[in-house]
Amino acid sequence: MEAELPFKNRQLRDLAWAIGSAALLAPGDQETRWLDKAWFQRRYAEYLPVLKALDRNPADLLHWLETASQRRLGSYFESLWIYWLKTNQRFRLLQANLPVRVAGRTLGEFDLLVEDRQSGRQLHWELALKFYLGTADTQQMENWWGPMKHDRLDLKLGHMQTHQCRLSRLPAAKQKLEEFDIVVDETWSIVKGRLFYPGGGAAHPAPENAAGSHLTGWWQTTAEFNDACPANAGVRYSLLDKCQWLSPVLPQQLKFSGGVLYAGRHRQIPADRPVMLAACTDSVELSRGFVVPDAWPCGLVE
Repeated sequence: MEAELPFKNRQLRDLAWAIGSAALLAPGDQETRWLDKAWFQRRYAEYLPVLKALDRNPADLLHWLETASQRRLGSYFESLWIYWLKTNQRFRLLQANLPVRVAGRTLGEFDLLVEDRQSGRQLHWELALKFYLGTADTQQMENWWGPMKHDRLDLKLGHMQTHQCRLSRLPAAKQKLEEFDIVVDETWSIVKGRLFYPGGGAAHPAPENAAGSHLTGWWQTTAEFNDACPANAGVRYSLLDKCQWLSPVLPQQLKFSGGVLYAGRHRQIPADRPVMLAACTDSVELSRGFVVPDAWPCGLVE
């Protein structure tokens, strides 16, 4: 599906990616439904007529995103899902970002509260957008880090399972939901993103609880990337802004000038922080990866 996003507008491609791309995690939690690739593909197929109409005129989507909160990439991802909820036929948005507070202390926040028009059930949806780089034994979840090491895969999954996805069970949460005449029948988890494997794409085992069809990429240190680049004739590497981390880029829309890296040593890569790159030909994105400082994951400049 990733290679089949024909839409010209980046935000529209991100919307299609948010809905249709594969799940990142599949932990088999019996108390929460972790939506899988097949579910997302069905929603994408049902929504395709709307996407095609937006491709002709994306003004409504762009206006919504301009007015929605865009503080973080996760907020942008959530705004895309809210737009889908407002424009799809099956699911109806009841509340978004509903906090639960007791005596001035926030116990948690419901990302999305949704009604399934088909079944009449009321659902709590938890959303997450994550990008992790694997180190050492990649089968172990504790060896997967966010690029800036502010986040770790096992800790995020644990927090979702023990706190975020159980919020509706708290007495204070049930009381808050009663104010809106909502009774949560089931909690669903929507986790998207990409796992980046070490060494430029060599075979490494997937971490425990990763979805079988999760999106993948590679990561290399700056020195490794510089050494490998001369062998990749005909491939151009574009530095991606954070707003470009979701859907595949359209190489023909990139400005292949200062932001593009060719074989050889690349002064454009910052020495003190990880950066995401897209490896492209003139017509297609081939792969996606991170180039990190040579000392990563140790010695990272915060």
